[in-house]
Amino acid sequence: MLIGLNVSLLRQLFINQKAMKLFKILVMASFLVSGGFTYAQTGVSINSDGSDPDGSAILDVKSTSQGLLIPRMTETQRDGISSPATGLIIFQTDNTPDLYIYDGSNWKAAGFSSSVSGWTLNGTDVTTDKNVGIGTATPANELDVVGDAKIDGILYDPYDVNAFRPPHAYMRFSDVTETISLTQNTWAQITNATNDLFTVYELSGGFTSSDDKLSPPAIKGHYNIMFTIVIDGGTGNDYEVRVYTSNEGEISKITGSSGFFEGPTNITVPAYWETAGDGTDEVWFEIQNTTDNDDVVVSSAIVTIQYFHGID
Repeated sequence: MLIGLNVSLLRQLFINQKAMKLFKILVMASFLVSGGFTYAQTGVSINSDGSDPDGSAILDVKSTSQGLLIPRMTETQRDGISSPATGLIIFQTDNTPDLYIYDGSNWKAAGFSSSVSGWTLNGTDVTTDKNVGIGTATPANELDVVGDAKIDGILYDPYDVNAFRPPHAYMRFSDVTETISLTQNTWAQITNATNDLFTVYELSGGFTSSDDKLSPPAIKGHYNIMFTIVIDGGTGNDYEVRVYTSNEGEISKITGSSGFFEGPTNITVPAYWETAGDGTDEVWFEIQNTTDNDDVVVSSAIVTIQYFHGID
């Protein structure tokens, strides 16, 4: 128990330095008598067993039956604290009650309140039943991402095989006869006068199409390309068909010797493409006559491009 001191007596004690020293002695004695206070050069301990404070602590409080109660106040009272020190701690009792710490600029909730954290740790898994926003403070869905996101993998719906949606593109034309004018040994894009020979049937994962060319999303990646075309090259002409890209140039080519393209001929040009990922990647398809200036007739074509995997 602490020694009681009369207020009027205290006033008299402060009259001179000797009285001040006496006052300090009495206060220290009160703690020693109660057995709850220990002072050391490194800190102060408050306990019931008389143990010294831990060497790393300026204040060491020990108890097995009581806790440490810090100041409790409302948000308005908290905001009324003048020039709060960095590291100041209070418990806010309203408007999302929680332990709050001042970081030098703002009061930050420690996240002990369930209304603040909202997360559940289950082994190595972390889950939440709330909407999660990245780049937005008002997520409207279970996951809302505002800005660019890189996923080194594939997004899909395990319950719907048709919902498999890595970046891919599919375009084709058929039942259309297009004559492409050629100059010997000069490559010409497989398109028409208005650059809309192909019909785009599906683009996903960031693919776009323009002027019968395809552009993948602006991320580095590997793509498998399959280009199938039906052409009629007439008699005695040699042709080459290739897959061409903006960053790597020619990535695949098929060459047909004289007679190979006589009459409607179906050929397939497979290719493997590594994109630059800088937003300028494009791929298109070309043909040339290596014999003379004869034109070529194209009657159908199919293009499929499938994302294979990413590149760091």
